[in-house]
Amino acid sequence: MSQILAKFCLAALAISLTACSDAGGFSTAQMPIINGQPATDEYYGAVVSLSIRADSHYYTYCTGTLIREDAILTAAHCVTDTDDFEFSKFHKNKQIQVITGENAETPDIADCHIISHISLHPDYTPLKPQNDLAIVFLETPIPETEPIPLFEDPSRLPLLAYRSQRVEFVGYGLTENGTDGQRNVAEGFIQKYCAKTTDNACGIETPLGDRYIIPPGSFFHDQEKGGACLGDSGGPVLIKENEAYAIIGVVALGDSDCATYAVTTSVADFTPWIRETLDPPEDGCSASRLYAIRHNSPRLTLLFMVCCALFGLCRIRRIRDKSMIS
Repeated sequence: MSQILAKFCLAALAISLTACSDAGGFSTAQMPIINGQPATDEYYGAVVSLSIRADSHYYTYCTGTLIREDAILTAAHCVTDTDDFEFSKFHKNKQIQVITGENAETPDIADCHIISHISLHPDYTPLKPQNDLAIVFLETPIPETEPIPLFEDPSRLPLLAYRSQRVEFVGYGLTENGTDGQRNVAEGFIQKYCAKTTDNACGIETPLGDRYIIPPGSFFHDQEKGGACLGDSGGPVLIKENEAYAIIGVVALGDSDCATYAVTTSVADFTPWIRETLDPPEDGCSASRLYAIRHNSPRLTLLFMVCCALFGLCRIRRIRDKSMIS
């Protein structure tokens, strides 16, 4: 019975976002990778643009990173409605797409990738700047591109912050020269780490006396010499160790002038959710799956919950039967 229910639920809950289609106009405020340089090396190939096609033009509004051949890690606020960006409208009009390559403004057709579905972190809410992660799944894998692995050791994060660990920001936003759509990289440093295990946000005071609040599970970065900003939201913060890169953070927010600070989400604090989302339980009744259903098709939420309840009853019955036999 459980196998039949599984097939029924998977068929009923199939979700797909199409892209690469003609549509109406679009405009958004994009902030830059400041004082960076073109990210042309092969290992930056996994960094992609989240774009909107409008009037035969492509507009980058966020960045993401390929963590599996068919899955992209980005910020949750990049794929939800906010006061500044009505994601659902463009999603409904099939305008959202993923662009690979160094130039996201005029991509080849092979660089345009269609989205299958999106999973938000279950604790994310637009009302609070924390748990700001999402995974975008593609209909078909991106070939010949090496995904970037995750930095998965949260025990090392306090020491890395204490040492002002050097990192790299990568994104497609506007530069200080006013250009956009090009993948750029800039050097940065981790100034503060706020552990996800803490109950409250953390405060940081700069040498100039300015005080900032960062949420649990986040890093604080000084932007005085450059780095990422809001237009590069969802882009990776890369750490290089033993000649290999890993994603240690995801750009979440920053000041409007891109000159003071940036806050990024610590990947190591969220790897259990990322792993579960990439490889969900067999019955598919995980919290992340439920939030994905709500986000992509709210009308199917009740059906999903009913299916999960039936799965649970089947499990209980199997356990009871085994107990009686033994």
